[in-house]
Amino acid sequence: MSVETPEGLLWALVEHSAAGDTAVGVFTTLAQARETNQQIADALVISRNTVQRHVSNVFDKTGIANRAQAAIYARDKGLA
Repeated sequence: MSVETPEGLLWALVEHSAAGDTAVGVFTTLAQARETNQQIADALVISRNTVQRHVSNVFDKTGIANRAQAAIYARDKGLA
């Protein structure tokens, strides 16, 4: 499944993370508001380091380079 589809992106996040739900939550929160890692951590009740790891993994798996691109990607794919 390609990360070109919303389902493919979510599958890539879940498949490459032991905590798939957290990765998806981090990505959708990031994409919706482009918040800081600490704000995402507070909203999801996880550590800032966990957020940082998930953000890095998302960017690596999708080729997304920054938060602005993540927001655009999520909007275009119907994820945010």
